[in-house]
Order: sequence, then structure tokens, then C-alpha cells
Amino acid sequence: MYSISIFILPVRSTANKRLDLEMAETQGKRAANETFDAFDKCCWFGAGMTVIGLGVSALWNPYSPDPGVFVGRSPEYVKVYTYAYKSTTEKAQKTYSLIGAASAIVIGCVLIANGCGSSSCSLLPSSSEMGDPSCFQTE
Repeated sequence: MYSISIFILPVRSTANKRLDLEMAETQGKRAANETFDAFDKCCWFGAGMTVIGLGVSALWNPYSPDPGVFVGRSPEYVKVYTYAYKSTTEKAQKTYSLIGAASAIVIGCVLIANGCGSSSCSLLPSSSEMGDPSCFQTE
């Protein structure tokens, strides 16, 4: 009877440890998604519209998990939680900055296609057309 319990305890301990690490990963991702709010999305979208912002988003991750979550946790838990948190926020910031870069490219192509690179931009009425009421009429 004792010999069986000696073999079962390490298996149970390993299973609990693996479950604890899976929980750490899930909680880290959830906390990262809660931290990365609409303001952050807008900021990284705007940063992505510039080449410098796109580079910054690829190299810098300013997000760190709250250290209060780690009280009483094992070092493995802290490592897995932190990795999941940082990788989730890094993925989100890169995604939104790439969307911003793609939007800037599309806007630039539309402006160039409409001739806004020349002296007469067809998207906006000229100053002489602004005084003409027919400029604002739709047919």
C-alpha cells in the first residue's frame, strides 16, 4: 500500500504543477488583454502610421504585469505568467501598428491616385469653387 502511494504522489504533483502553469499562462493572457485597452490600440495605430513608430513597436514593449499577482507564487508560475503577458501585449501592439502602417499606405495611394501630389488636389474644392454655390450641389 505504501509503495503505490510513493509512485502516485509525484505524478499528482507533476499534474498539479502543469495545471498551475497552464493557469498562469491563461491568466497572463487575460490580464494582458484587459490592460491593452482602446487608448493603447489608438496609440499604436497612430504610431504605426509613421516609420519610426513602426520600428518602435517592433523593438519596445512597455507593458509589465502587476507584481501583486505573484505574491505566494512559484518562480515557474511568475516566469510563465510574465512570458504570456508580454507576448500577448507585444503581439497586440505589433498588430495595431501594422494596421496603422497599412492604413497610411492606402491613404497615401488614394491621395496620389487623385492627384494630390500635384498643385491641384481633386479631393477638396479650390478656393475659387468655395464661393460658388454649385460646388455643394449634388446631382
